[in-house]
Amino acid sequence: MNNEHIFKGKWICADMTVEDRFAPIFKKDFIASKEIKKAEIFICGLGLFELKINGILPDDTVLNPAHSQYSKTVLYRVFDITDLIHNGKNTFTVELGNSFLNETTDVWDWDTASWRSAPKMIADIEIHYADGTSESIITDETWQATLDGPTVANSIYLGETFDARRTDFSWNSAKIADAPAGELKMQNMPPIRRISEMKPKSIKRIGSSCIIEAPEMTTGWASISINAPKDTEIVITYGEKLRDDGFVQKIGKYEGHGGEWWPDAYIQQDCFISNGTPAVFEPKFSYKGFRYIQIDNIQSDFSADDIVIYRTANDV
Repeated sequence: MNNEHIFKGKWICADMTVEDRFAPIFKKDFIASKEIKKAEIFICGLGLFELKINGILPDDTVLNPAHSQYSKTVLYRVFDITDLIHNGKNTFTVELGNSFLNETTDVWDWDTASWRSAPKMIADIEIHYADGTSESIITDETWQATLDGPTVANSIYLGETFDARRTDFSWNSAKIADAPAGELKMQNMPPIRRISEMKPKSIKRIGSSCIIEAPEMTTGWASISINAPKDTEIVITYGEKLRDDGFVQKIGKYEGHGGEWWPDAYIQQDCFISNGTPAVFEPKFSYKGFRYIQIDNIQSDFSADDIVIYRTANDV
């Protein structure tokens, strides 16, 4: 028996090209005027999506959906959002990352992949009321889109740049996008979660940089508390080993093992641009393999209390 959801919504995108590295944000407002019995959302956002209902994540999973060969299969997630919707105005927001849908690197020919396109999404929100009626909210041209969000660059390999100064958004109508060639199927494999968290094994200060050693080699990222003057660029580089001078061995720009594969940039490197207020940053559209983390331009009193290291994996 085929229990796949048949989508009513349309694929939508923002006014951008494959060369743009922004993470577009989409939103839809909805008024609930009756008691809700159950609400679900069926959603696929490519390459990766972060969904929020009234500013709240539907669960603790990350890097949704699972990667696939988009020309053959495209995976969607289903979330029970009953407890997140309230009477009155509700807002759905979805931020999209590039991931393997729109990777620019020519490593393994990702830049010429047959499915390559700018980020796009499709969603059906099914609302069932206590009085027996129901309502569907679907993606179409009535959704709003912006390129003014804080994630100004993202790559599954290179990392992300988050500009906290970008807080004023201009919204425009979403555009209808071409559907990917692959068949939409529900993601049945276990999703990715932050499986465990760790504190640093050690922190060493070198000038304006901190070198953090994790207790083990892992895959994931770190959540970092930042308190820096406005316009400060905090650069966070992840790596598997240190150089002789104590700094993290970066990969890219012909440096490190395999660095010639990424001649124009370092991989596994995030950048947080401060707006002058304390913040906590962690990436959402990339992951890293590392034992060491180098944080440049971080506050002088940075300590183990300012960082949490996450190991991420499928929740099996």
